[in-house]
Amino acid sequence: MKKYIIVDFDGTLTKIDSTIEAFFNSFFKKPIRTINLLLKGKVFLKKKLFQSGDYPNSQSIPLDEKIIEEITYYKNKGYTAILLSGTSEAFLQEIKFPNNLFDQVIGTKNKENMIGMKKIELLENMGIQDYIYLGNSNDDLLFSKYAKKTIIFNMSFFKKILNQNKNVEFKNTKKPYIKILFDHLRIKHWVKNLLIFFPLLIDSSIRSYNSFLEFLPLFLFMSLSASTVYMFNDYLDLENDRKHKKKSNRPLASGDISIIHNFLLCLFLIFLALPLSILINYKIFVIVCIYFLLNIFYSTYGKKIPILDLILLSNFYCIRIFSGVYIFNLEFTFWLPLFSFFFFVNLAIIKRLSDFFNNDKKITLDGRSYNIGDELALLPLGIASGISSIIILGLYINTDSVLLYFSYPNYLYFLLILVYFWISRMWLFLVRGEINYDPVTFAIKDKTSLLIGILSILIVLLSQ
Repeated sequence: MKKYIIVDFDGTLTKIDSTIEAFFNSFFKKPIRTINLLLKGKVFLKKKLFQSGDYPNSQSIPLDEKIIEEITYYKNKGYTAILLSGTSEAFLQEIKFPNNLFDQVIGTKNKENMIGMKKIELLENMGIQDYIYLGNSNDDLLFSKYAKKTIIFNMSFFKKILNQNKNVEFKNTKKPYIKILFDHLRIKHWVKNLLIFFPLLIDSSIRSYNSFLEFLPLFLFMSLSASTVYMFNDYLDLENDRKHKKKSNRPLASGDISIIHNFLLCLFLIFLALPLSILINYKIFVIVCIYFLLNIFYSTYGKKIPILDLILLSNFYCIRIFSGVYIFNLEFTFWLPLFSFFFFVNLAIIKRLSDFFNNDKKITLDGRSYNIGDELALLPLGIASGISSIIILGLYINTDSVLLYFSYPNYLYFLLILVYFWISRMWLFLVRGEINYDPVTFAIKDKTSLLIGILSILIVLLSQ
């Protein structure tokens, strides 16, 4: 008797739910039309979503390598592999599966939504009895009564407990959820918000434990806001991230986090950050709102406009520094915003150029309005911005303004040398292709950069 391995698609072969993604893609473009389609039934909805091009790009769907290995194992033992899914069959036919993985692909078409019992009835009508089934959902648990073996992937812990007595083998191909959540919230990027404490570093008159505690809520709310923005931007960049060598591993792009969970997390953090911030300090609320609005503009329009995207990226860093200055009414000279702008534009250009040096010779950068060849303009522009920040720092050291915060300004010349060394080194590493994406992330992992950071802080403290 012929043996079969039957494989589900959404949530199994791929961790994403392609129909849910298609629904949201359609909803954000035409919400009323999408709701009307849903009211006409799931089969009709899937058909129209495919016809309108709302399904994810079939060529960049993230397939689970561990599931592919499982299928390949059984195929090598003589099993016939069939993909059987509730997803639009027309969409499934477009996907290029590796090594002719499936002998047959069946999905939802005509009037049948191919899920649960509909799958079982179809297999019975096809005369298929000796089969192993790979799935992921509660509906797939039905196969435990009909299949020779049922393997359920990535089911939650509590659902596993409830279904322990059934003839089901549970397997997991995802990372621990807490690790996924930390990656998705970009907890490691919260280090950028340490810039909020910059006023405490340069102004010794306000440096105290109580001042630190006053700055702490601002740090917390800016970090929560940043995580929300990252998650929102991940959805907007979903298709482009899946084409990127490094970004394709992000939780949303890879399917480790679902789109629904992504939106729920965004809403939770927004409703946590905004009301609490206004209760603690209305100025924190103002800063968080400005940060949100600027980031929404950047994510939807700004990042598509060359050069403006770099200015906006720089300003996100500057907002972190001047939020503390604004909230606590601190005094500062024009040298600080001038230095900050050029220094962070320099970092923003490094970030953008890292795509050029790691883009596998594509003609354009996905999701960005830059073409191959634009690096010839961006490279000197970035280096000029970095050098400008160094010159501004040097000029500042030689003005009377420096005496506002520093009693021994001559020590700052050592800081000047360190900043020059670090910026030059970053550009050298960029050209070598050693900075994969974010220069700040690179610096956090780079021992030399960390040493320079510690020495810079010591020099600032000695100069006061």
